[in-house]
Amino acid sequence: MSLNANRRFICSFTLLVLSSCLITRCHKATPEKPLTIAHEAEVSSLDPIRATDHISISVLSNIYDSLTDFDAKMKLIPSLAESWETPDENTWVFILRKDVHLHRGGTLKAEDVQFSINRARKDPASTMKQLLSVIVTVDALDALRLRIRTSIPDPLLAYHLSSVFISSKTDPANLSKHPDGTSSYRFIRSDSGTIEVEAFPQCWRGAPSIRRVLFTTVTPETEVVRDLKQHTTDILRWVPESVLEEVASIPGVKVVTQESLRVGYLWMNSQSGPFSNVKVRQAASLAINRPELIRRQGGHVTRLGQLIPDGMLGNFPDLEQPESSLDQAVQWMKESGYPNGTDTELYCAEGVGPLAKILREMLARIGIRTEIKVLDWPVLRSRWQSGQLPLFFGSWKFTSGEPSGFLKDCIFSRNTGETTSWNPGYSNPEADRMISQYLFAFDQKQRVTNLKALMKLLNAELPVIPLFRRMDLYAVSTRVRWQPRLDGNLHANEISFVTPEF
Repeated sequence: MSLNANRRFICSFTLLVLSSCLITRCHKATPEKPLTIAHEAEVSSLDPIRATDHISISVLSNIYDSLTDFDAKMKLIPSLAESWETPDENTWVFILRKDVHLHRGGTLKAEDVQFSINRARKDPASTMKQLLSVIVTVDALDALRLRIRTSIPDPLLAYHLSSVFISSKTDPANLSKHPDGTSSYRFIRSDSGTIEVEAFPQCWRGAPSIRRVLFTTVTPETEVVRDLKQHTTDILRWVPESVLEEVASIPGVKVVTQESLRVGYLWMNSQSGPFSNVKVRQAASLAINRPELIRRQGGHVTRLGQLIPDGMLGNFPDLEQPESSLDQAVQWMKESGYPNGTDTELYCAEGVGPLAKILREMLARIGIRTEIKVLDWPVLRSRWQSGQLPLFFGSWKFTSGEPSGFLKDCIFSRNTGETTSWNPGYSNPEADRMISQYLFAFDQKQRVTNLKALMKLLNAELPVIPLFRRMDLYAVSTRVRWQPRLDGNLHANEISFVTPEF
């Protein structure tokens, strides 16, 4: 080798070493920035049997799996159970996946699933006891086979079990502080409204592409805009209408819309007061001009003229609520004993004040005079579930393509002494009987027939007033690649960075 060639070789080698050192130092000095997902309220509980609101389910679905699940279009699919069969109408046998690893060590066994289901249906703190009430026994036949027997046929059991997160049986007392699941992310900490998780490489789905995820809470609208401008939030699960235009103008942020299964209702406590009269409820529905309501919300909702949204089992075209008719509404107010109207309070969560004002204006046209009360979501949720609200706006998120959860949780009469129910006060023994008929008919044709008869009754009774179906509005950083799901859940394993960060 010549002297000049030797010098060039030495210089090239030196530059290569220096470059390698710089890259190594940069890699160590600037670890991957975590993905930050912001919700409008805190998770109600880390314990899977206590968490039933959509925010908690969305977050915990990154940590836990269930026996069955839904894909992005709400088709029922296998999850921890790779298959199942029904030897008879009262017996289900589930076959579990092999080699499913738990976050804190060990592999999932049928006994863990048995423990999780029994805890969900028996624990006094569980919010799923009603959902699983027909289960009589849960038996681990061997390490990978589970048998469930029911007291009466439950053709929707595979759907219901999608709501039961599966955990290890080893330390149930610690689940509220340190979840132990099998999903793509392992719990690290929960502190001041922030939940941190890290990728679980041994997950049966495979290792997710993003290593660390922070689930945070951002409630005041000023904080929403601030965090997006400072790029401390990658995905905001809900963009308030009042700041939508400002959010859409932020560089590096885009607003993504997705048709959802989240619908808006006007809920009433029909146990006492004016809304115990069905004609008052019908008058309130007629007072609400839905096309005007949609127009004044900027077009990010679509009309909902019956209790169940279009595209779901339970929506029947001939059961649409009539269009607004103030003359008929005023007449029904007179016939119900309120010729001079009535005074009440209209409750809503923070961020929904503008919508509440529109509803107040429309109800006032027929003499229903309301004073708006804005509550933080956790307070509203607590008072909703304890039946303390006379009139309020609230959203309900359907979690499958059929309405059994909504019917059981929101329409079926509250049990005597029940302290947590999404039913604000409606009770009708005939509706209860018809809900049971729908839930327990194994024959698909008969089940649909039963459901239509039930929906016809509820369409006349109006336990809640259907208003609109929401479009989910997300604020999304341009540094991430993601497609929203119909169910509104944010699964971090379905998100990736546009450019990997080091």
